[in-house]
Amino acid sequence: MNLVVPQVGALALLEELIAAMYTGAGVVTVHLYQNNVIPGPGDTLATYTEATFDGYAAVNVTTLGLPFTNVNGQAEQDWNGSNFAMTGSTTPNTIYGYYVTLTPGGGSPALLWAERFSAPISMSGPTNTINVYPQLTAISEF
Repeated sequence: MNLVVPQVGALALLEELIAAMYTGAGVVTVHLYQNNVIPGPGDTLATYTEATFDGYAAVNVTTLGLPFTNVNGQAEQDWNGSNFAMTGSTTPNTIYGYYVTLTPGGGSPALLWAERFSAPISMSGPTNTINVYPQLTAISEF
């Protein structure tokens, strides 16, 4: 027997997942990574080398859009963007993707997920920027 999650259930589960991420004093943060890795199921925070370009700072996520059913009939949650801008040119990085952490109140950060960009992005001067718009999609296997 296989578990099937209908659209309304996927929406409800996604809403609860997002609410749980923000319960208490937890902080959800978007980071950029500069090592050439492809995200995988065995990853830990140590898998990713965080960006160090001039002006870089990880971004705490404070607002999210409402979950909705996308054109493929899947529950989706789009995040408001996280914007990163280089302010100098002394520490260039090649950025391969981003990763998201959850730090519970008083706890250590946990890796939630990572996504590699379709192509590396060079951060080498003060006009370089990266905008990240994470999306969560809840998909039933069947």
